[in-house]
Amino acid sequence: MMPESLKMMSIVVTTNGSGVASQDSPDKINGEILKLIYDKGTVNAANTVVTKCKQSLTGAVSEQIDSYDINGGSAIRYPVVALLGASAGDNKWGRFAVNDYLTITVTGGALSKTFTVTVLYK
Repeated sequence: MMPESLKMMSIVVTTNGSGVASQDSPDKINGEILKLIYDKGTVNAANTVVTKCKQSLTGAVSEQIDSYDINGGSAIRYPVVALLGASAGDNKWGRFAVNDYLTITVTGGALSKTFTVTVLYK
């Protein structure tokens, strides 16, 4: 059982006959993204999945949170961002704080394949 403050959202994505997909999260995420869980599903060829924020006011897709070739297998990833003013080797990292929808995209991926990205956040 997850602690009360943790939330989870799954986003199911299916590429079209050209190997392209763009899927928004069903709801807005308001909080810090702790991890992304990739479930490979039916993917059987190179399929780079890009996760970005989509600004709810303008609809513009902006800040990239993660990029992963899901054909490498199901995986758990912990995306972080370097803090302002950090230098190489500082190990000064923070979580992505969002109050937006997420957009999951694939270009040039496997044709007509389905996978799931689950977001754990607080």
